[in-house]
Amino acid sequence: MSRRVKTVLIGSGIVGFGLGGLLLLWLWAAGIEIIDPAPKGEGSYKELDRVMAQFRKYYRTKDPAVLPAHYVRLQGESDNPKAPDTWMIYYATASHKMISGGTIVLMDSTGRIDGYFGHHCSKSDGGTVGISSRWHLIWRGGDSSFEKTEDVRQAFDHTFSHQNTEQIAAADRD
Repeated sequence: MSRRVKTVLIGSGIVGFGLGGLLLLWLWAAGIEIIDPAPKGEGSYKELDRVMAQFRKYYRTKDPAVLPAHYVRLQGESDNPKAPDTWMIYYATASHKMISGGTIVLMDSTGRIDGYFGHHCSKSDGGTVGISSRWHLIWRGGDSSFEKTEDVRQAFDHTFSHQNTEQIAAADRD
């Protein structure tokens, strides 16, 4: 190889590394994430915070427009017509769609919000999640119901990795 070819190759390499470094610096300065923090592919702390904030806002306003699209609502079964309305909602980001996928958030009518990481085997966000426990048939979409709130939580705890729980204070609700 001639000296001229070596010089051109070395110069091209230096220019390539320089441009790559500038691109990475620009992405960092623009706040564009390239890599989602661990656990990769099975949940994201940023996504967990985002969805929990939406659930908090829904609890305070009762405006379903603030919820993520394709959330699932579960209705509690009660034989007592005077019993307060019992419900749960959950939302899961698709594990096969985005790096923040696998983030699952569950909230009940008392304002308790639970966040989980796990595999939501889907290419679209929201919808029914697969639960690997004896409670598997409790929910199948928007018309689903449950008997005990704790049974649903136990099923989620059994299937997914629990990350966070918070309780919205009754005073925070209008």
